Amino acid sequence: MGQGMASTISTISLLSERHFLCPLCKDIFSSPVTTPCGHNFCQACLCGYWTRHRSDYCPLCKRLFYSRPDLSVNRILADVCDNYRKTRPESPEESHDTPQAVDIDQMIQERLQKVDRLRHSLQLLKNSCLREVRESQKVFSALVSSMEKSHKAVVTAIEEREGGEERIVEKLVKELEQEIKQLRNGDTELGPSHSQQSHDELCGGGKKTVAVSTTSTLGYSERRDWSKVTMETDPCMGVTRRALSDLMDMVKGELNRLSKAELKKIQKYTVDISLSPKTAHASLSVSDDRKQVRHTDKHQEVPDNPKRFDRVANVLGRESFSSGRSYWEVEVGEKLEWNLGVARQSINRKGKFTVSPANGFWTLSLKSGVTLRRHGLKSCSARKVPLLKPAHVQARLKFANDHLDDPEEEWEKVMWSDETKIELFGLNSNRRVWRKKKDECNPKNTIPTVKHGGGNIILWGCFSAKGTGRLHRIEGRMDGAMYREILANNLLPSVRALKMGRGWVFQHDNDPKHTARATKEWLRKKHLKVLEWPSQSPDLNPIENLWRELKVHIAQQQPRNLKDLEKVCMEEWAKIPAAVCANLVKTYRKRMISVIVNKANLLPTYTSNLHNHRTTGLLKNTLVFQGLLGRGEGIHHTTSEDIWPRLPPVGLNINQREREGQEEEEEEEEEEDICFSRFRR
Repeated sequence: MGQGMASTISTISLLSERHFLCPLCKDIFSSPVTTPCGHNFCQACLCGYWTRHRSDYCPLCKRLFYSRPDLSVNRILADVCDNYRKTRPESPEESHDTPQAVDIDQMIQERLQKVDRLRHSLQLLKNSCLREVRESQKVFSALVSSMEKSHKAVVTAIEEREGGEERIVEKLVKELEQEIKQLRNGDTELGPSHSQQSHDELCGGGKKTVAVSTTSTLGYSERRDWSKVTMETDPCMGVTRRALSDLMDMVKGELNRLSKAELKKIQKYTVDISLSPKTAHASLSVSDDRKQVRHTDKHQEVPDNPKRFDRVANVLGRESFSSGRSYWEVEVGEKLEWNLGVARQSINRKGKFTVSPANGFWTLSLKSGVTLRRHGLKSCSARKVPLLKPAHVQARLKFANDHLDDPEEEWEKVMWSDETKIELFGLNSNRRVWRKKKDECNPKNTIPTVKHGGGNIILWGCFSAKGTGRLHRIEGRMDGAMYREILANNLLPSVRALKMGRGWVFQHDNDPKHTARATKEWLRKKHLKVLEWPSQSPDLNPIENLWRELKVHIAQQQPRNLKDLEKVCMEEWAKIPAAVCANLVKTYRKRMISVIVNKANLLPTYTSNLHNHRTTGLLKNTLVFQGLLGRGEGIHHTTSEDIWPRLPPVGLNINQREREGQEEEEEEEEEEDICFSRFRR
């Protein structure tokens, strides 16, 4: 036993004192513990260090521990340190408590230095504010001076215009007064001539002669036609507006100058950031130059490590900053959703999480919902259209080419007709709602239904450029005989009521009841001219526009039953203005052009003065990000597929996701509204 103790003491004597000192308190280890990275500290020192810095990482190598390690005393090292402490004479003031005083002194020094830095920063802030005040005074003084000069110039221009117009008017007045004087002199000389005329008539035995003074007619044809002489009473209109426009151009120029100056100041903090492949999610592919990243269709085979994101498609920059200002630019292209910002080094990289300050992220973001609406995109049900076969395409093109040059008057002679189904609950039958997952049964998110069918009525109607004709409810199943009866009782009276006159043309589609032999014979006996019609072409019939308007107004009325529904249909149909019908027919040539341009594909229902269609293009985005970082923060970047932002000597930090179809079930969209950093394929 004695020999073992002597051997241990002999071994200790061969080691220098630094092997037994804690890196934090600079004293011999007390209850030493070993971190997973292999460094030793006093247990109390290490726990206190983690508490003060609010982060669990090694004080020496800075390795981050995602969860605080279980620390147990290293018994071997503790025994060695105890033996070393016994062999070294200890002064009265030396104890493990002494470093606490040293630590307190160090903390005081750190705080004093912090006070100095804060005061220095305050002085810099005051200097910056003073410079900004002086700059603003210079800029606004120049603006005020320019405004005063512009105002003087406007007043001068108005006064000069007024003087010029006044001189013109005075000249015209003088000319008029001169002509008035000449005309009056001419009237005076005309008097004796009349007297001479009377005398000659009396003396000449009834001989009629007229002596007209040449003064009254001389040069009359050369005088000005004053009926065409006018004067502008508001010659200065637009002078003030043009002056303001010039001022606005000057202000815009000044804004551009200030913006460039600010950007130049910010660019002083430009940093060169590269991406860290070790942190990239398996679906992200980082370029060789570490400046670009794209989303791949499938996960790559990459080694797992504590730094890599495993559930969220994020990537971090290789560089990190503990303080100061940093600036970098990122080109995000036309992507609809991304996050760009900074993140703490200690963020969780495993599992699901939201990008928020609470989780250590400070980001700028673009959310696809807002962006889609901004660009005119919205959630819609797929439009149901008739199936077009090659024969239908050829027929539609032939119809359009044959009637392309028909005059507008020919279309005004057409009586358009069709049948339609009106739902009791109107357009609500296809209504889409925005709701939360558990609100599917909320009355405002539901649509009433009717048992065993019967929740609709079938209508036949007609109209021309002069207005709407009769509207008839079809009872039961319509066959050819019923259709001919409808035409006899409704079509012909409508033609007479609208005063179509002779030469009118009847239009109906190629429904079997319309093209039946008996129906054709009935039309022939009635001497009705029928417009040939291409099959599968409801978009060419303008009555479809009226059906749409009718259904919109019926939905607003909210009829309670089928009887009310029929009544409302009749009332709303009669209210359709004749001008709307005329506009639909007037623009019919545009339908022909659209058929030809679209190669006979189905057209959206064309409307005139009913709907306003707008389209906007997607915008290209370039972000400039300036970050003021705190201790332990790094660059945060997430991205989506096909994004290859070209980076200058700056870093990349994007959270990008491709927007999937708006028709997905909400069960598949759980947490989508609160987690914008996740990708969904």
